[in-house]
Amino acid sequence: MQVFIVVAVLALATSVGCQKSNGLTPVTGRVTFKGSPVPMGNVSIEPDASQGNKGPQCRSSIINGVFTSRPEFGAVSGAVIVDVEGAEQRAESEYPVPLFPRYTFKTEIPKGKATLDIAVPEDAKKPKR
Repeated sequence: MQVFIVVAVLALATSVGCQKSNGLTPVTGRVTFKGSPVPMGNVSIEPDASQGNKGPQCRSSIINGVFTSRPEFGAVSGAVIVDVEGAEQRAESEYPVPLFPRYTFKTEIPKGKATLDIAVPEDAKKPKR
């Protein structure tokens, strides 16, 4: 009986320790506009195909100036295009009001775990891809 328990525990430990990674990088960061945290919005990170990068898009919600991807839905590493949408809730509006036009920029995401702090410039404009 004790041998069975030891074998079962070893089998379980081996299966948990050998799970395959999906190769995506968890990304977290802060998003500011005019020096203040962006209250709400979204950050999308997609591979930059013009640089030969490919894979799934990562999308995270901004909550009180912070976004964090779920590990299973992280970003691909390498050259990426980042889109940022920011909004705030105002008393005079039933729906969130955009703080700026969608802000898009290119950057690199390292392998492993990444921090991407984003300071949206006051003159944010969407560049051509």
